[in-house]
Amino acid sequence: QICFETCSGSQLRCYDVSVSPRSPFCLDVADFNCYWYQHCLDCPNLSADPDIAGKGVIGAFIATAGLTLFGTMAFLLFRPATQFKTLNPINRMLRRVISQNFQRKFGVRMTTIWSEALFEIVMLLSDQQLVTGTAMLATIIYLRSQESITVYHYTMATNLAWFSSNTQLLSLVVLRGWLSEERKVAKRDRQFNTRPKSRSRSILIEFRSVWRAVLMVIMAVLLIYTNTFVAYEEWYDHYNCPVNCVPSKPIGGEPKRWLIVNLVLIFYSYPVALIGLFGLTRSAWMKVRRDVQAWDKNDDNPARGLVGFQIYKALRAVLLGVWYFLASEIFEVGFQIAWFGLGIKWVIDDRKRGHDIMSNDEAATEDTIGFGQLVPILLLALPVMSFLEACYYSWAGMDGEAEQQRLFDGRMEAMHPLENSNRLWNDFNNSSQGNFSDYSPPPLTHNI
Repeated sequence: QICFETCSGSQLRCYDVSVSPRSPFCLDVADFNCYWYQHCLDCPNLSADPDIAGKGVIGAFIATAGLTLFGTMAFLLFRPATQFKTLNPINRMLRRVISQNFQRKFGVRMTTIWSEALFEIVMLLSDQQLVTGTAMLATIIYLRSQESITVYHYTMATNLAWFSSNTQLLSLVVLRGWLSEERKVAKRDRQFNTRPKSRSRSILIEFRSVWRAVLMVIMAVLLIYTNTFVAYEEWYDHYNCPVNCVPSKPIGGEPKRWLIVNLVLIFYSYPVALIGLFGLTRSAWMKVRRDVQAWDKNDDNPARGLVGFQIYKALRAVLLGVWYFLASEIFEVGFQIAWFGLGIKWVIDDRKRGHDIMSNDEAATEDTIGFGQLVPILLLALPVMSFLEACYYSWAGMDGEAEQQRLFDGRMEAMHPLENSNRLWNDFNNSSQGNFSDYSPPPLTHNI
């Protein structure tokens, strides 16, 4: 006890277990490692790391996820009301009611321009966060192996990675429909003299899906891996300790409950999001749906005989209602809003826990806006630039498309549509350097 009382602020109170009985002594903080974790009364004081838990970094991640959430909802509102043909009646109703009202208020031209611009900004934010989140998770795994990151900063980094994941999944609400429309355009072009181009278009579409899917799967695996260590029942009591020194078992308490929530979010959201990215998986899913419908319409369906027709009809209506709701865009966006809200809660709670055990000077250092925090804040200007650029090109592109359509319609009136249709198409296609056949509709402006 006398020795403990003489320990300085740069020393830790530990026990030497190599002698019997064990004797207390003062260990220099610089000599602390995972061996002494079991034999010291505490870990070194928590130091600031503004590059992970600084206000600027946290604000940039939250702002990116928030902009993506706002952009996705705005896209669904401004999306032109021509996209009524969808299998989900909830989506169909919302598109008719909401999209039609916005289209009447702002006009087809403005809703198309806004939908294209919002598509571009959401994709840019998603790409940025897909790379940033994966890099952050890989970095904290490396720092953990090097005994260079504390439990507090490890937890904060995983919280920020959740915002990256939230951004990606929100963007897929927009991207899945765009990919579906592009596949329809590529299929349509095969009917004309653009088969090589349509084949190239199909390859590029699938390539865009592949690299996104690969990075998303990598990030999902990293999220699962990093979160398995956070479920230790005394995790919140060791925020100032090196994360590799803290055991991962036994799991329990509040950390275990949040681990279950995290796993449910991952295993539900990612498979649903990835199915719609590829034409192959989407076609396979639609085949399963058609098989279920055929089985349901079969008069010899054994399920009807087991429970009776009226009960079967009621159960079918309930199950279909639940399924349509879970598969609807409004549920998907609401689910991501809940995820976004949880992410903010986790960041606020964990940062408060860390600053409660941090000295005032260290807490002030972590709140200081430095170079490492200004960079992610300034990068938020990129989506704004992309949005303005997309608005300009969308406006100019619509003017050019309208002019070509006017010229084409004029020539159609001067020629017999049946006798000269093939010659007209080839002549116009050549005169416009093949651009007409490559005119795909703007993202999601046709039926999904």
